[in-house]
Parts: sequence; C-alpha cells; structure tokens
Amino acid sequence: GVLSGCSGGTQPIAYMGIHGLRDGVLNISGGRSMRDRFVANNGCTAQNPPEPTQGSLTHRVTTYSGCRSGYPVVWAAFDEGHIAAPRDGATGDSGSLTWVPGEVWKFFTQFGSTNPNPSPSPSPSPTAGTGNTIRGVASGRCLDVTGMSQTNGAAAQIWDCNGQTNQRWTLTSASELRVYGNKCLDVNAAGTADGTAVIIWDCNGQNNQKWRFNSDGTITAVGANKCLDVSNAGTANGTKVQIYSCWGGSNQKWTRV
Repeated sequence: GVLSGCSGGTQPIAYMGIHGLRDGVLNISGGRSMRDRFVANNGCTAQNPPEPTQGSLTHRVTTYSGCRSGYPVVWAAFDEGHIAAPRDGATGDSGSLTWVPGEVWKFFTQFGSTNPNPSPSPSPSPTAGTGNTIRGVASGRCLDVTGMSQTNGAAAQIWDCNGQTNQRWTLTSASELRVYGNKCLDVNAAGTADGTAVIIWDCNGQNNQKWRFNSDGTITAVGANKCLDVSNAGTANGTKVQIYSCWGGSNQKWTRV
C-alpha cells in the first residue's frame, strides 16, 4: 500500500522512489502518487519524468530540480515487476549485477549535514580541483565546457588546460562523466549520427550520458557506440567536440590527468 503519512502529510523529507512499471503489488500509479506528494512537500519543480518503455528492460533515473536544500527527490522507474534488484537487459532479481545499490549510495552520500536548511537556496558552487582533466592527444588541450557555463545544452570543446571546474570530470560507477557535480557529458538528443554534438545536461542515467574508456586512449559513447572526437581534427581553442565513427585518429584519443 501507499506509505503511511502520505495522506495529508506536509513535512519535507529527502525522498527516493524506485518502482517497476509492471509492479502487480503496488501499481506504478501509486508510486507516482507517493513521489508527487514529496515533490510538492519539498518544493521541487513539478514534471512528468521520463520512464522506460515497457519491454525495454531498462531504467530511467530523474533528479528533480528546484527542491529545498537538503530535501532532494529522485525517481527511478524500471521496466520490470515487484522486484528489488532489477538489471538492464535481463528479467528478475539479479543480485550483485543490479544498478540499484549504486543509485541508492549516490543518494545517501550527497548529504553533508544532519540538519539541512529548510529554506530554498541555489545549488552549491562546485569545489575546485575535484575530478580529472581529460586531455586530447592531438591538441594537448583539455575537454572543457564552453564559457564555464552550467546551463543544460552548453557545448563541450577543447581549451588550454587550466584546472578550472569546467575542465574537471569525474567518472562515476554508472559510467557518467560528471562536471560541476551535477551535470553529465551528454550526446545531444541521444543522437547516434556522425557529427552529433556533445554537450552537458542534468544527469539522468540514460545511455547517451554513459562513456567507456578504452585501452587505446579512445572514449566510447555507450549509447551510440561511437568515439569522442574533436571536430575536423581541430587543435585550436574552442574547437567543438562531437561523436564520430571510431577510426583511430589522434583527435579521438585522450588521457586522464
């Protein structure tokens, strides 16, 4: 049934919901209802978060924006039933192969205080010096967010390595490349075509935000199965970054420093 306290409850609390689309014990609509109660209580921006299609055996994770500081809401929907350990691409509980513990750990470890401030506040400034720089072999320049922007859709480019927060990338256990702590390197609109732009976007767990570091120095966009590539093999500051069919060129090779 629905959690005790959801009916009429108004107090904020950090909330994470993980629910199967085909749950026959508590229908997905009940899970959405619980989620939306805490979206409202926590002052988050209401939305209809993306969910996987039935039959896809995948999951989608959404972190709501606008929530009161210390009271986040995270929603993870997966294409399966009433199980505890779903795995992408497989049915039934999958033990240690499930993605759930990593998401739960990420949720709990974000809290730096036992007394969160109930007043709305902007996102904290990123901490300088965290993460690694990713340097292009051909150019000697670093993977960089244009103009130090933290706006969804800001383009990735190469620029002289300077150690600033817009050049610091953290590879997570979910194969994300995070910058500023809450933005992910993203293949625009989940494109798969050669030349599709690489940008930053709110982290959402989709395959177009997952990357694989290879032994030959290339970085593969998991969703498209194409390489992180400096456009037209450019080496100048401001040259944009894209995905392109892997061919072994030095403009597709990178080192983490």
